[in-house]
Amino acid sequence: MENREYLNTKEGFDEIINETQLYIENLLNKIVTVEEDEKKGINRFPKSNSEVITATRHTIFTYYLDLVFSMYSAGYPIIEIKKLFPKLLEQKYCNFLAKKENDFTYYGSEPFYGTDEYWEILQVLSLGVLLNVDEESKAKILYIRDKIPTPDVILDFLSSHFDKRKIINTQLVGNKFNGLVDVIIKHSAENLPKLMSDYLKKQWMKDYKRQGFLTTHNSGMHVGYWSFESGAIMKILKSDDSILKGQQFYPYDMVNWQ
Repeated sequence: MENREYLNTKEGFDEIINETQLYIENLLNKIVTVEEDEKKGINRFPKSNSEVITATRHTIFTYYLDLVFSMYSAGYPIIEIKKLFPKLLEQKYCNFLAKKENDFTYYGSEPFYGTDEYWEILQVLSLGVLLNVDEESKAKILYIRDKIPTPDVILDFLSSHFDKRKIINTQLVGNKFNGLVDVIIKHSAENLPKLMSDYLKKQWMKDYKRQGFLTTHNSGMHVGYWSFESGAIMKILKSDDSILKGQQFYPYDMVNWQ
């Protein structure tokens, strides 16, 4: 396999993949133990067993995302990454099933997705589009997106691939991808490849940092910088993305694998 990204070494990506798989296994075992404790009326943590399980599922979900990014960066076949997606999705779905609307309120606000939640939902939607998921997975993805159904142009554009929903030009508080909103709103069939290329060259990393993320390529835990959402938009619009092949951040192989 040849790396798709070279800001980490093959050995570096492999180390992350192996360690992350171990973390996931340990956390899945933790959930089994806590579920057994709940049946016996045992509580080993300051929080309730249900709260511990919900939080652990979220941690597992983030590790699965790291696996997807690092495996894609390391050159793994897309079909291998697709096999991971139902496991990733199940953790997020169960995590959101356990949440109530007031879990998304902050300081008395109306419910909304914060920047971390927004990015995670964006990845779930984008990967769902790119990996051609089945109907059961689509239903779970849409449940996650619509837990807080406030309109958002990017989330709803991606969701429309599954349910043909109406798209309104408005942004959730947690959406800092202003440049990508402009691509969706201003594109035409003719100018989309150039718009997307310019966005990825000039704006995506700025938006990524505005979303609250730090650059990681100088650390030992770099899993790759990928704009799966940009790839999903190009796929939905059936646009010729040949000029984007080799473009930094653009997941060309994920868009064109089938």
